[in-house]
Amino acid sequence: MEIKYEQKYIAFLDVLGFSSLVESNNKEKLEKYFSILEEAFKHLDNDRKNIKKLIISDSIILTTPDTEENFLHIITAIRFLQAALAPHGIWIRGGFTFGDVYDDNDKNIIVGKGYIRAYLLEQQAVYPRVIIDPSILAKKNLNRKQFYERYDDHKLRNPLSFKRIHDYDFYNHKRYTQDDAIFICYASTVIVPCFNCDDIESIEDTYGYIRKGLYGEQKHYHKYLWLKKYFLECLEEINMYADNNFSQKASLEKLIRDFTAL
Repeated sequence: MEIKYEQKYIAFLDVLGFSSLVESNNKEKLEKYFSILEEAFKHLDNDRKNIKKLIISDSIILTTPDTEENFLHIITAIRFLQAALAPHGIWIRGGFTFGDVYDDNDKNIIVGKGYIRAYLLEQQAVYPRVIIDPSILAKKNLNRKQFYERYDDHKLRNPLSFKRIHDYDFYNHKRYTQDDAIFICYASTVIVPCFNCDDIESIEDTYGYIRKGLYGEQKHYHKYLWLKKYFLECLEEINMYADNNFSQKASLEKLIRDFTAL
């Protein structure tokens, strides 16, 4: 077998608590997890996105060739997975990087420095988030603000739009989490559709799982405290740009009070 490395974007994603999910015999939640993955991958295939995917137990590996279009597609795919799983209390932590990789889906083979880098980066993410390797910014010759402004599809002063990248300090938003990494923003993808369709069930369910985890075991406290702060940041940001004529203003402000009180 000949191994030919290619320069690709690679995401290594870890499903947190997967072992406990299997051991608890929570068949319904496990089936929901795999059905969401199936739907997400079907969407990628139907849209002919050039993203290879591999699932190994609690790990999801995504790779795509080095093009600008593929870069945006893979970030969107990661964000969608995180946002689809969050209302079911399933959280993803991961690393997103760039480097040499050889992957053969037919033979279930993936190898290369890029894959190893993504795997190691996932371990540094700490919280339920997918952090972006700073070397990607260097590759694109961008500083943090330039990177955010180029790749974020969150239209400023439009509260009901999505974000790709979670930013710090650029627009005077309230921030409760520590500025320790660049990461893909998925909270707005949970929140915004709720207000677009006047159905806040997804964000309420997400709140319920965060509350349950926050007042559960001590070993998980830091994870759920971070989630509380992160979702609160995104809710505050949406509220910052929502004027008094916004029809869901009262519901939005109630969610902010609920998350604050956690």
